[in-house]
Amino acid sequence: MKAVGFIGAGALAARRAAGVRWGRRKGSGKVKARSYKEEIVALLRNGSAKAYVARRYGVSEPPLHNWLNENGIDTTPRPLLEKTA
Repeated sequence: MKAVGFIGAGALAARRAAGVRWGRRKGSGKVKARSYKEEIVALLRNGSAKAYVARRYGVSEPPLHNWLNENGIDTTPRPLLEKTA
């Protein structure tokens, strides 16, 4: 008895040969925020939350975190320079 929706090996090979794609489509591999790198780094170094930055630039938090880690971007908040008289 065959399972419902089962495609035989011959049929599968024929579909692959015809160029039918299987599985999920791959993402673009690009983070939307890449073109705003300087602004993002400045916001994070000034103490803005990563969630805020992600919302502002239209990305979700996990890709933003991954992008920061992959590029070795240090987001440690920097103290503001004090004025000396």
